[in-house]
This record gives sequence, structure tokens and C-alpha cells, in this order.
Amino acid sequence: DLRSGPAGAGAPRYLQAALLEAVRRTARERLATYLEDHPLESGIGKAAAIRQLLPRAAQKLADLYFSHLAATGDLLLSNDEIRLPGRSVELPDDLSPLARALVERYETAGLAPPGPGEVARDLAAKSQIVDGLLQHLVKRKALIRLSSGLLIAARAVARLAEDLQATGWDHFSIPQFKDRFSLSRKWAIPLLEHLDGIGVTRRVGEERQICSPRPPSKGLERSPSH
Repeated sequence: DLRSGPAGAGAPRYLQAALLEAVRRTARERLATYLEDHPLESGIGKAAAIRQLLPRAAQKLADLYFSHLAATGDLLLSNDEIRLPGRSVELPDDLSPLARALVERYETAGLAPPGPGEVARDLAAKSQIVDGLLQHLVKRKALIRLSSGLLIAARAVARLAEDLQATGWDHFSIPQFKDRFSLSRKWAIPLLEHLDGIGVTRRVGEERQICSPRPPSKGLERSPSH
């Protein structure tokens, strides 16, 4: 009893039905276990899925197995992520107080936010749960992950943008920015890169120019600044 499937551009591959069923069962069970341990993740990255979901003997034909399991509705392939059908990520009720505490902690810290490990210790929470919640809060845009990987409250960045506009500066240097907002270079550079990216500032040589907010058009809803 054989099932066939494409193996890329080469000749078709043939799989024993019993082997395919064993891989299907193992992959679903392991994925369900992974998602129980990571309640705020929608799935698992493909590279990790190959290692964690498939038996060693099946890993060389990972694309074949994943494609077949997606075709039969056992798994979902979304870009480079493997998901369980019907799964949606909602913040569990028992984690909501911790999520609120995390947002409050980062918003209170302003431009000097703590690292995930420090927050986990302060809130007496498991680091794994805190890491998952932080990812969730980034997706919800309550927190911002800078290019360096550092996390900061979205409101802190919004206040920073307002304060920059209020300085009356046209151009400013990195040392001026650091001194004005009491920032180390570790924070100043990623923050400036983020402000460049959202159109608050623009790099001009070794300095930044503050971009003027775009005025609203008459008779139209106000558009966000770019």
C-alpha cells in the first residue's frame, strides 16, 4: 500500500502508508505539545519544525512530508511557519494580568526599559512565559522591537517623537540626541534608526533632520504622518 508525492523537480517519491501515518501522528502530537508550551505563538518556524516535529529518518524528506500533511489538512504551511489548522492566538485570561504588568513596566521605564530577564525576575514570572508575552505585545504594537533586538514601549517612542518636535531643532547630532534624552549609544542608535524608519527623522550625513508633520487635508480625515 503506497502513497506518492512530488520530490521537487526529480522523479516522484513513494511512501509507505504506515510510515506516513506514523509521521503524521508524531508531527501533530509534537506540534500540539510545542504550542501548549508556547501559548502565544501561532506556530513553529520551518527549520525548527524539521528538527522537532519529524522523526530523524523523515527529516531529509521534510518538504515532501509537510506538503502532503498540508494537502490532507493535518498541518498548515504559512510562509516559513508550520501551524495547526483552526488555531488562533488569543491572550489567555490567566495571562492578561501579567501582560498588563509588562506593558506598565515598560511604559513606566520610558527610554530606559529593562531586559526580558530583569522583568521576569521583577514580576516573579517564568522567563518562557514572559518571552512569549513580549512577542505577543510586539505584534499588538504595545511594544516595539528595535533593530538591535531591544524592546521599548510604543508610548515611550511616541513621546520621544513629540519631544523631538518640541525641541525646535532642525538638525541635530547623535551626541546632542544622547545628551538631551540621557541615552547611551546602545539605545540612541537603534532609536534613531527606528525614528528614521517611521519618518520622524531623516539622516543627513552624520546628523538627523527632524521631519515636519504632514498637515491634514481639508475635508478629509487626518492621515498619519509618514
